[in-house]
Amino acid sequence: MIKPDLYHKSHHAIKQHVGKLIREFSNKFQWGNEDKDVFCDVGTGPGDFFVDHIYPLVKSKCKKIILADISKDMIDYCQKNFHISEKFEYKIFDIAAKSGVPAEVEGKIDHVTSMLVMHWVSDIRKALKNTFDLLSPNGGDCVIVFFAFNTIFNACNELSTSPKWYPYTRGEDNFMLTFENSKDCKAEFSEMMKAAGFENIRVDMESTVYDYETEEGLKGNKNGVAKDGYYNQTYVRADSN
Repeated sequence: MIKPDLYHKSHHAIKQHVGKLIREFSNKFQWGNEDKDVFCDVGTGPGDFFVDHIYPLVKSKCKKIILADISKDMIDYCQKNFHISEKFEYKIFDIAAKSGVPAEVEGKIDHVTSMLVMHWVSDIRKALKNTFDLLSPNGGDCVIVFFAFNTIFNACNELSTSPKWYPYTRGEDNFMLTFENSKDCKAEFSEMMKAAGFENIRVDMESTVYDYETEEGLKGNKNGVAKDGYYNQTYVRADSN
């Protein structure tokens, strides 16, 4: 995800839907009594979603809010355009890093959110273990939202089997979702959470359709997370057969 401004301007339907989900689940956070909790959002991106949908729910209950992303471009954009509180701190790290999370945040977090990140990570089991390791040994909690299945990823997998399309899809591994072929996604993800160390786990699933309304709307949404104008190239090739 290397286009912060484009990503910020797109994905409106998805952001509204995920915002609704975080509002529903925010009452599950177990807050401390003295408003001294430390909060971390993993995969903050350009920052607009956090500021619009998560920050209003947590701002009065935390002494520190850490906004983290794997992309320096995203964090720079967020800090420049959405630094609305002195409680904000910024970190750049990969939640799926084999080396684990940075020492300065390990075991220091009371609450974690991760919105639409886990379907992008290279190793979801390691990402979950690292998320657990962020949390305080005295207890903590997290809310994770991600795509178990996505029709665009599925279409890219199908295109990957064709030599004509392979250079544009860059191979199946880049688009394979962990649970795409799962017979029981909820059970598998629960097992992964338990293996990472989590307890009191709740896993919900729902089917959702996002209407991009126009071809240009779809392009804008997908180019925000694509490298080198991949989706524009794909649409051009698709139009020309």
